This record gives sequence, C-alpha cells and structure tokens, in this order.
Amino acid sequence: MKKKIQPFSRDLKMPRLYRDDLESIEKIIKDKLKPREYKLETKDFEYDELGTIPKNNTPITDFHIQTHSPYISIDFNRFSAQIYAGDDDLNTTGALFKINDILSKKERKVLFWSQKIAVWLAPILFIAPIQALTEIGEIKSVKHWVALGMAFIAAIWWIVSFHSSMHRFSVITLVSFEEKPGFIRRNKDQIIIGFVVGIPVAIVSFLFGLLLK
Repeated sequence: MKKKIQPFSRDLKMPRLYRDDLESIEKIIKDKLKPREYKLETKDFEYDELGTIPKNNTPITDFHIQTHSPYISIDFNRFSAQIYAGDDDLNTTGALFKINDILSKKERKVLFWSQKIAVWLAPILFIAPIQALTEIGEIKSVKHWVALGMAFIAAIWWIVSFHSSMHRFSVITLVSFEEKPGFIRRNKDQIIIGFVVGIPVAIVSFLFGLLLK
C-alpha cells in the first residue's frame, strides 16, 4: 500500500503584493524548501532570484513563482491568481502554510466580493428601473429620476467591477510599500474601493429606499 500525494490548490482573491511580500515568500522558499530549481517570471523576462529584478513603481499584472523538487507554483495574472503545490510532505506543507498566510493578508477581499456581487446584482438594478421607465414612457416625478439615477450608478458599478476582475485581478508592485511614492498613489486601491464599492452601494441603497417610500 502506498499513500497518494494530495496536491494543494487555492484560488486567491484579487491579491496586491509589494516587493516586501515577495522577499518574505522568497525567504521561506530558500530557507525552508531549498528547492532544486527556483525561478521568477514576468511577462517578458525570467529571473533566478528577486534581487535581480529591477525595482519599478509601475504595477504589473503578470508574475509567476515556480519551484521544482518540491514543485510549487504561484501564479498571478490580470484575471486570476492561484497557489499550487504538487507535494504534501510535512516540510512542504509547513512552508506552504506560511506562504499562504502572507498571500491571504494581501487579498483585496472587499473588491473581490464587490465584483462578484456586481455580476448579477448590477444588471438587475439597471434593467428593472429602465424597463419600468420605458413602460411609463416619460419621467413624471422625483421617483422616476431616482430610478434613472440608480440605473446609471448600477451601470458604472458593473463596468468598473468587470474591468477590475478582467484586467487588474492581480497587482504586483516591484518596490517596497514604503518606497511607493505619495499617500494617494500608495493607497489608491483603498480609495478606489471606497468609491467603487462603498459610495455606489450606499447611493443605490438610499435611492432604493426612496423608491420603496
């Protein structure tokens, strides 16, 4: 009897990483796993360690980390992100949990769930008011303007969420967080989340409440 290897696979929720995070992951790989092969890939180049990758303030959406013996693959691209391990020995599992812990803290969960909800909710919030106004044939009252505003906001929510999920699912910045210049540029994801998620949802909720009244 032989125990079968149980591969580990986990999809990540719209991660954003800086060079500091990649350095922490590389340290775990080199100190704990000591793989036979280790490489890092961007869209255009392949590297054998993080120190050889030039620092760059411009975020990228394609980045891959791969090791062999043991086999681990961490893939980031513009529409998905995943960590996969083909070995399940104790040493690999222990290192994997540490890497997974780093990645979990870098997930943009609010933005992830916002775009998931927007896929089905935004079309409803857009189509229902437009259909009702089409049947009426004209805008006669404040409530009709409210319905039109709700449809407009729902459309923006869907468009922005779709763009984020298909073009900026993963964001990797090849400088440390502290080196990222300016408060707004350093925290622009959180600011965008506030506008994309918080404000539209609050406005839609308010407008929906007016309609119910």
